[in-house]
Amino acid sequence: MIHSPEFALLLSAGLHLFTREQGPILQAVALGLVIGWWTHLIGDAFGKEGISLLIWPKAKLALRMVENGGRVEWLIAKACSAVSVVLIVHYLVQNGTILQ
Repeated sequence: MIHSPEFALLLSAGLHLFTREQGPILQAVALGLVIGWWTHLIGDAFGKEGISLLIWPKAKLALRMVENGGRVEWLIAKACSAVSVVLIVHYLVQNGTILQ
C-alpha cells in the first residue's frame, strides 16, 4: 500500500493541509517528505519490482533498469541524501533560522 501512487497522493494532500498554517520549518519538513516519497516511488519504478496501483493492482510500472538493492541504487540514494542535506541547510539559511 505505501508503495502506491494513491497513497503518495493522500500523503501529499494530507501534509499540505496539515502544514499550510504552520511555520516554515514544519512546511519544509513536509515538503521534503513529499518530494522524498515521490522520488522514492519514481526510483522504485526503475527497479525490477516496480510500483502498482491500489485500485488496479495488475497495472504495474517496472522499467527494470536497475537492480533493487544493487550498487546503482545505493549510489543514487547516497547522492539524493547529500543533495537533501544541502537543500535543508540552504532553506534554513534563506529563512534566517540558522542565523538566529
